[in-house]
Amino acid sequence: MKFYNLLWSCALITAFAVNAAENSSPMKVKSIESRYSGAHALYGSSTIPDQGCTLKDRGIIVETDAGSKTMISVALSALVSGKQAIVQVSGCTMISPGHGVETAPKITKFHMLAE
Repeated sequence: MKFYNLLWSCALITAFAVNAAENSSPMKVKSIESRYSGAHALYGSSTIPDQGCTLKDRGIIVETDAGSKTMISVALSALVSGKQAIVQVSGCTMISPGHGVETAPKITKFHMLAE
């Protein structure tokens, strides 16, 4: 019985780890697309970690999330300065209302590197 409980616990942990927060490799911000809906798309020079979303070429900063305005400011600074950054994503979010069911990784942290 204990083995069965251990096996079940491992299965649950694995199931929840699928959309766990992941960091990108260091990349340069290539462009930022701001939308009227408050969903801001960030495109980088390397791939954004796959969270099982329909779009994998961008990450989304959702304006209504805590800290989003600061993340957008830091992302703009990285874009203008050409410095590398690491983004952390967790799960998927709609890219914008009116765009069907398209989703992209949700950015939860933006880290601009000094060098």
